[in-house]
Amino acid sequence: MSRLVPWTRTVVGLLAAGILLDLRFWTWPWARAASLLDDHLLFVLFAVPALLVAAAPALLRRRAAAWTYQSRAVIEEPKCPWLLSYPGVGIVVALVATVGVVALMSMMSLASSAVKGAQPGLQIEVIKSGLGLFAASGAVAALLLALRRQRHVELAQVHTELDATERRFTDLYTKAVEQLGSADAAVRLGGLYALERAAQNDIGQRQTIVNVLCAYLRMPYQPPVAAAAVGGRAHEVNGDLPVELPLGSGERQPQDGRDAKLEFQVRLTAQGILTLHLTCPLDPAYDMVRFCPPSRTSDFWPFLDIDLTGATLIDWALPQGYVSKALFENAVFVGRTVFDGVAFAGEARFGGARFDGEVRFDDAVFHGVASFADVRFAEPPSFNDASAESQSTRSDVWPPGWRLGQSDSRFTKLVHE
Repeated sequence: MSRLVPWTRTVVGLLAAGILLDLRFWTWPWARAASLLDDHLLFVLFAVPALLVAAAPALLRRRAAAWTYQSRAVIEEPKCPWLLSYPGVGIVVALVATVGVVALMSMMSLASSAVKGAQPGLQIEVIKSGLGLFAASGAVAALLLALRRQRHVELAQVHTELDATERRFTDLYTKAVEQLGSADAAVRLGGLYALERAAQNDIGQRQTIVNVLCAYLRMPYQPPVAAAAVGGRAHEVNGDLPVELPLGSGERQPQDGRDAKLEFQVRLTAQGILTLHLTCPLDPAYDMVRFCPPSRTSDFWPFLDIDLTGATLIDWALPQGYVSKALFENAVFVGRTVFDGVAFAGEARFGGARFDGEVRFDDAVFHGVASFADVRFAEPPSFNDASAESQSTRSDVWPPGWRLGQSDSRFTKLVHE
């Protein structure tokens, strides 16, 4: 929505210009207005600084709105408002004093041209008014300095709250990562859900936590039994697609003491957390993601990169997903793999990956370079209605039998040879 603001200002400016031209402002009685200002010169001299001072708190509140970005108090501290800087205070005071001097000289000139008997009294009144203007400049300076002190107090409070938030996140993050190293599957599951909760509440740390989840899935892992060779079934964390549940019992236990079947469930949970929060509620193929800014109330985490290089993924399903950059090089996909409707905003690299089951990229959109070099498929992949941005400099490597077709539009469909 922020992109609409410049256009809105332009439209409002054009409408205002059209209204002024239609009213023929050059025919207005400007001479009479100047006469009125001259008759109320003292009011104008006091009103202009008063308006500036009155506008200062509003400007501060507007700048303070930028202090709260995402879920934390301060990400980038704003620059000091010009009006409250020491040069700004000095300039405002000098401006008010200059206006006072000019007004004093003008009134002294008027008093000198009065009747001789009235000149002394008028000059005394002029001096009183001039002293009042100089006192007003001092009052303006005192008010601006008070506002400056108040702003520093508010900033100190914001930084204190930020430090407390950072400490809470660090403690939660450290404890959750330690839980991922436990030999107890229940403890590892608790660590995963703790990381998910931390990322949901702290938008600025989502990429870090996604990196931890990806690193966990990249660790070497051998499923207990090939998914296609068993008949039991369980459900993935998000409940969308069923996964094959290994029932074999003759598997060798890992050296770290982790039960292979329990680790299977832990990894499904990690996959489910990723796929749940990378699924876009709108259509990612039509650039609708920009209307879904990061939010603490939405399950969708936009604009994130995932690096699952060399990971073992079981029944991976990311329908209608949105990923900024996706690295799946040398990954092993066990069971069914679904990338239907996924929008790859950046690079999508699957070089050397192995797909042991059904593979679907139907309606997927590749905005960046896509690489499927040396990919091994157990079954023919499906890229029905998949498309890529039409660029003459693309260096894509598509699976055997698929290529970009001819198109004059922004996107080009993949066609099967």
